[in-house]
Amino acid sequence: PLHLLLSTLLGEEGLQYSVPGMKKESFMTTLSIFRSIKCSKDAVDANKTKTLHAICDLGILIAKRLCPDQINVSENQTVPLPAQLYATVQNDQNENPVV
Repeated sequence: PLHLLLSTLLGEEGLQYSVPGMKKESFMTTLSIFRSIKCSKDAVDANKTKTLHAICDLGILIAKRLCPDQINVSENQTVPLPAQLYATVQNDQNENPVV
């Protein structure tokens, strides 16, 4: 399901090819969401945080695979996440650095 969703957002057939710059914007927004989640923990069930981080790692890898021409993009955006679902953690508490 994650690959299907990302291929729809970042794949060859989407809107991003009819609008200039849309593929890069979609790629950067997707990575920003995954990176923001990686810098957070599950506010509802802290036991699910490692699973969320693993899904984000997979999502980042899939997005980079779908958009190999965008891999070298170094812009970093932050995406505000809903406080009811995610709690911010300190950078030193993350077991894996953000990719």
